[in-house]
Amino acid sequence: MRGWLISPKWKLAMGAAAKCGSTTLAQLFKHNSALRLNVPDVRHGREDWSMVPRAYRRVGVIRHPVPRFLSLWHNVQERKRGSGNNFYNQFVGEKPEALLEGIKKVGLDYEFHFQPQYLIGHEQLDAELVQLSSLNEWWALNAPAGATGMPVENKSVGHRPDAATLSHELAPDICQLYAKDFALW
Repeated sequence: MRGWLISPKWKLAMGAAAKCGSTTLAQLFKHNSALRLNVPDVRHGREDWSMVPRAYRRVGVIRHPVPRFLSLWHNVQERKRGSGNNFYNQFVGEKPEALLEGIKKVGLDYEFHFQPQYLIGHEQLDAELVQLSSLNEWWALNAPAGATGMPVENKSVGHRPDAATLSHELAPDICQLYAKDFALW
């Protein structure tokens, strides 16, 4: 899975799966002109874990599987996707259970927004893991000299049902489906 941003300027690689702060990291690298690849859209500068130099500090951002899944479901409800053939269109207006069942039917490797986090290669890189909920604090303590602060990006803005209620009902199924990610977290 391509999820690593590599910075020769900082001798740092940071990686995150989709819905785990990946866009925030991309914006951070863009605002600091710290990305190795020169691409028009910084999100397209993500690379496979095998491209990360061993001498670089390697930091993986992880997220608990339940809030990650709910973030995806909220995104499906809020974001227009155009084509009627888009996988997510069938779940607009549906409860999160429908999306969970749809993912189970097509398999976790079908689409990168719900691929397991462990596929990003945290273990292969022996990466330091930072929970998404602690990323701002981690950056404040570990940012390279002269780097700007952590941007807040990719926030969903629409109506959100009570996530605690949804989490309680779906948590066992989500954690079972993403058992390796749950263990990673």
